[in-house]
Amino acid sequence: MTKTILLRGWVGTLIQGLLMIVLSIIIFNNPETVLSALAFWLGITIAIGGVAGIVSWVNTPTEERSINSIIGSIVMLLAGLLMVFKLTVTIKAITMVFGLLTAILGLVLLSSSLKNKSNWSLWWLVAIFGALTLLAGIKGFFDSYSGSESISNIIGLAVLFSGLGLLVLAYLKRKLVTKIKGKFSKN
Repeated sequence: MTKTILLRGWVGTLIQGLLMIVLSIIIFNNPETVLSALAFWLGITIAIGGVAGIVSWVNTPTEERSINSIIGSIVMLLAGLLMVFKLTVTIKAITMVFGLLTAILGLVLLSSSLKNKSNWSLWWLVAIFGALTLLAGIKGFFDSYSGSESISNIIGLAVLFSGLGLLVLAYLKRKLVTKIKGKFSKN
């Protein structure tokens, strides 16, 4: 019984890993679609948060209700709906925020490397990565296609690494199954 459960887990893990790798290839080849889906689901999530806030406000006793709470919930609902129905604007906003955050990270790396020249022997390498990150952030901020491609690539890499990790896990599970079968056959 235990052997079949482990074996089934091995095959299932292998299939999951292969599917994740295939999904990563799809993600790498469709950056706009990935970001559109991300923008859509982000909008839906924010809208649901707004609805939940409104429902919570309605169910709160009158004396405990806060006007700020209902205003915030309504704004969330409207922002979420706007994000869903104006995906182009949402995508632009996501890529601009991502580009800005990337540029800030590049500045931090560059600044840290220059401040620590005397402490780090490889300060120049950190400075190069900082400068490249800064340039990528600026490009992503001003070019929404470049930004969406960067975000999509990060998601694709995460999915690819997950798939590869699952393949390694499947291999280790299979190795364990073989070891257990060997011990049972000796008995």
